[in-house]
Amino acid sequence: MKKLRLIIIILALQAVLFAAIGAFLLFSSYQGAAIQKAEQQVLTKALMVKRNLNSFLTQHIKPVRTLSRMEELSRALHRPDTRTLEQANAILDIFQASLDVDVCYLMDRNGRTIATSNRRDPDSFLHQNFAFRPYFQEALHRQPMTYLALGTTSHKRGVYSSHPVYGPEESPPLGVAVIKASIEYIESELLNASEQVFLVTDPNGVIFITNKQEWLYRTTKPLTQATRRKLRDSKQFGPGPWQWTGLQFNGQNVRGPDDSVYASYTRDIESFPGWKLTFLHNTNRISGLFQAPLFRISSVFILVFCCLIALSVYLLYRRAGQELNTRTRIEAELRKSEDNYRSIYHNTPAMLHSIDADYTLISVSDYWLEATGYERDEVIGKKLTDFFSPESKELAEQTFLPSFFKTGKNQNIPYQLLKKNGTIMDISLSCIGIQDEQGRIVRSLAISVDVTDHNRAQQELKEAKEALSAYSKNLEQIVRERTRELKKLSSDIISSQEKERAAISRELHDELGQMLTALRMDSVWLEKQLRAGFPEAAERAAVLGQNIDKTLDDVRTMSFQLRPGVLDDLGLVDALESLALYYEKRVDMSFVFEHDDLYHLEATASTAVYRIVQEALTNAVRHSRASQVEIRLFAENSTLCVEVTDDGQGFIPQKTRPSGFGITGMQERADLIRGKLSIDSAPNQGTRIFCTLPLDT
Repeated sequence: MKKLRLIIIILALQAVLFAAIGAFLLFSSYQGAAIQKAEQQVLTKALMVKRNLNSFLTQHIKPVRTLSRMEELSRALHRPDTRTLEQANAILDIFQASLDVDVCYLMDRNGRTIATSNRRDPDSFLHQNFAFRPYFQEALHRQPMTYLALGTTSHKRGVYSSHPVYGPEESPPLGVAVIKASIEYIESELLNASEQVFLVTDPNGVIFITNKQEWLYRTTKPLTQATRRKLRDSKQFGPGPWQWTGLQFNGQNVRGPDDSVYASYTRDIESFPGWKLTFLHNTNRISGLFQAPLFRISSVFILVFCCLIALSVYLLYRRAGQELNTRTRIEAELRKSEDNYRSIYHNTPAMLHSIDADYTLISVSDYWLEATGYERDEVIGKKLTDFFSPESKELAEQTFLPSFFKTGKNQNIPYQLLKKNGTIMDISLSCIGIQDEQGRIVRSLAISVDVTDHNRAQQELKEAKEALSAYSKNLEQIVRERTRELKKLSSDIISSQEKERAAISRELHDELGQMLTALRMDSVWLEKQLRAGFPEAAERAAVLGQNIDKTLDDVRTMSFQLRPGVLDDLGLVDALESLALYYEKRVDMSFVFEHDDLYHLEATASTAVYRIVQEALTNAVRHSRASQVEIRLFAENSTLCVEVTDDGQGFIPQKTRPSGFGITGMQERADLIRGKLSIDSAPNQGTRIFCTLPLDT
């Protein structure tokens, strides 16, 4: 009996021991699996939040690109008057209401906001200058950008999506279009419902988005003074001071400021280099869920074992329920995201549609239906080309659509669409392809722009240009005929002037000169006769002789200026050399004359060249304040070249108004002999007058 009792006791002890060991092993195994599953659930949640966060932060890239291509914005930047700015504001209001964002605004090349949807708000962006923002600087250099920052005017956090606005030639950008969306949705919808701590940090570790509001604008690591100064200068996150949260990272384990321990999961945000999304999960929450009362086992091992099994079943049921709730919440969030996409798709004021690989319409926006007049059931399931004109249908099916389903991109494709009422709408289509897992293009996302009015205006402009061209040609013919009448008249006038000058010069030189010479001889005789008996009268006679000499010199000068005889007797070269000597004797300037051996020119051409040089020297003496004037006369390639240069103070030819003969006279004389005259001058750079004419003149 004792042996039986001993055996029973031993068996009972063995049963108890095996039950305890089995219970311990079962608990340990389940605890490890449950912790692993909990961590997997946290990671799944992290990936889902990351995907939704990235989708939210980049969802306005395409809308801002569409906004930047609105003609109203280009016109407002090109010609910012009241009408164009009102049109631009109207477009910005439509996009702001359709996208349900904080504000849409337009900046010129200097960064000044000229139009905005919040222009009536107390914190309006109108006339504010945001040239310091990187999203403006990058867009102005043709690089669209998405940027996270705290508003300097509104003091609200937001994601800024920018895109350059081009003119008709698309170079360079006229300004930048920006859409700012609030990030409050992220914290209220994506993060608040979670048990984890979510941190969105910039490259410096500044916390910009979090569901732990006391950590907002604090950092995950201590910052240096240089980094703080750089952040303060950028104005990206306000004035600071960006204190450290006290978080200490050691691999995947993080110790909080209150000595709490977290498991961390960090992921990069693709569209924002250097930005990270970090998830902190309190490890005590995971281990605490599985502190089962197995370590408080009483003597009733079987009851405890049954309780352990029941507890395990309960925990499994609870975890399954949590998984179902998580999945339900994720599906609700996905549905909400899809509803947002559908709302944007249907409310955007643009003709949007999608087709599959068979060119069948699978979706169209409300605006597409409104513009064409069709009902949705009249177009869904039909081929897109069934609504094209015959020419556009043939071109699309043979060229554009096959090319699109190979490359996945088409831009500004022109075609004609037949509206329900039978009228034709000119369309410009741009689209991108959506691929399956194998990389095949299975559907398109396209936007169509009605360019009917634009094309009509282009045709009217073309016709107006043709009419203007015909009128201009007729006017040019009239001008040419009138010019020939005027040139003939000018030639006759100048010819008559030269004849009159020659006649007057001869009369001055011959008659008046001879008379003054005779008077001079008489004054000398008279002085000699009076010197002995009347010295005072002799002095008066001497003064009279001097005055006659001066008058005779003035007469010779006038005769020379009117028509130098050397020009008629010896030719152009000797006349110009005589002219240079004449001026050098009378003014404190150096005159240098260089020339080649030249054929004798016809009288009209010689006179014209002489007068051009004479006027150039006269202007140099009167106005240039030069120390030296050079005159060059040479032949080059059957062309006579005349050059007059000085080292004087120069002038700006475009700002000098011709008066009297001057430059206008030189130009007219050059035209009469089929020559070309150019004047090069600048302040303190001297003046160069250059004239060329054919040697057969």
